[in-house]
Amino acid sequence: MNTARRPWMHAILEKEWTQFKAANEKAMKEEGITDMDDLIDESIRDYQEEENSFYLQQEQVELDNAIQQYQDSLDNKICAHCQRAYLGPSTLNDVPILSCPNCGFYATERCLVEVEKSAHTHTSICHGSMEYALEPGTDDTLLAICSVCDLWTMFSM
Repeated sequence: MNTARRPWMHAILEKEWTQFKAANEKAMKEEGITDMDDLIDESIRDYQEEENSFYLQQEQVELDNAIQQYQDSLDNKICAHCQRAYLGPSTLNDVPILSCPNCGFYATERCLVEVEKSAHTHTSICHGSMEYALEPGTDDTLLAICSVCDLWTMFSM
């Protein structure tokens, strides 16, 4: 913007503001307003307080949602096979299982507890990751294999 215009525009705005205050001075005094600048400052403070209050409420809602999602995720188990989805409840031959909607992997709760214990023990001695699959030809035996340390473990479902 042209710097030569700024003083000119500022002068016009200041003149209009002075005319407005002079024209409305009587009405403002009747309302108990003695200084228009104080009124504007007070109005800005009130607006900021309302905005801050609204912002804090929104922030609290988002924080509560994040905490709830975190707490919900503590109960969920991630698929041991694909590690991309949470296992959901299902049944197989009237036996309750947890199954993966992504890859179809499934296991009983008891089996998954044993898998978690084994994985924890394995990570304390080896930096490799276990891969899980059903033992070929069965539907009730889970095979865990580590290609780094050649560990293999079988879990009965």
